[in-house]
Amino acid sequence: MKIIADFELSALLVTRSEQGMTLLQPGKAPLHMPTQAQEVYDVTGAGDTVIGVLAATLAAGELPGRGLLLC
Repeated sequence: MKIIADFELSALLVTRSEQGMTLLQPGKAPLHMPTQAQEVYDVTGAGDTVIGVLAATLAAGELPGRGLLLC
């Protein structure tokens, strides 16, 4: 969690390809969201979609973990 402290982040989302995503927040246990296995033909825009959903969730005043449920 050094990077979180160094940059004074309130949260850090690590995308892990087929292993899902992990949300790291100071003082909280890591929140891991696994993926559901699917055959994917084109991953173009997948990261943009995640960022968009999380940004909309935060803009609506929700906690970061809530956005993971929508991704």
